[in-house]
Amino acid sequence: MTTLVRPTSGAAPTRGYNIDAETTVDMGIRPGPLEAARKWLTAGGNVLVFGTKSARTSDAVDRITVASWLGRVLRCAAGPEDGHRPYHGLRRLLKPVAAADLARLSEACRDVLNAVLAGQTQTLSQAVVAKTVLTFIHELSRIDHVLLVVENLQWMDQVSVDAIEFVAARVHDWPVRLIATEWVTGEGLPLRRKMCSSPLLLVRLDANLSGPKASHH
Repeated sequence: MTTLVRPTSGAAPTRGYNIDAETTVDMGIRPGPLEAARKWLTAGGNVLVFGTKSARTSDAVDRITVASWLGRVLRCAAGPEDGHRPYHGLRRLLKPVAAADLARLSEACRDVLNAVLAGQTQTLSQAVVAKTVLTFIHELSRIDHVLLVVENLQWMDQVSVDAIEFVAARVHDWPVRLIATEWVTGEGLPLRRKMCSSPLLLVRLDANLSGPKASHH
């Protein structure tokens, strides 16, 4: 069973898609909320998929994004050991970056990103890292649409979360979108949803994508 929770912005993206954001449907009957999330993403919004530990959040991300996103994808999944490893999440996200991508940046920006990728961030300020990543994402978005996929927010180190939040809050006018996942306890909402800027659609997953019944909230 999958639930669309009311968007945090209070409104849907402006480019032609309006979502009934409080509907729970049987995924075995129709794609419902995941299809709605796909349209929300491509219309210009961000998506946060969440559920308890047994929820198949990664599968849901695949179903939302596969065959619907034709641009550049940067994807990372934090592990249980990452919470106390500064910038490890950001390093995972930027790992696929090619030398040709970095060549578009100034030498100073390249030095910062190379330090992050090498795990040599002791002398870097959080502000410098965040601004450099923003500059880099901007450069990528001038070539193609960019999708940031950030999985397992519950495990990600805080400085990486802060850097991604900084970026997400400043890309509204660029072809950049964000989809993230987070495990929660019980019926709670994701604690790190602030990282995903509005317009944000929250999608709650039960343990099984095919719930036994439909209901309305």
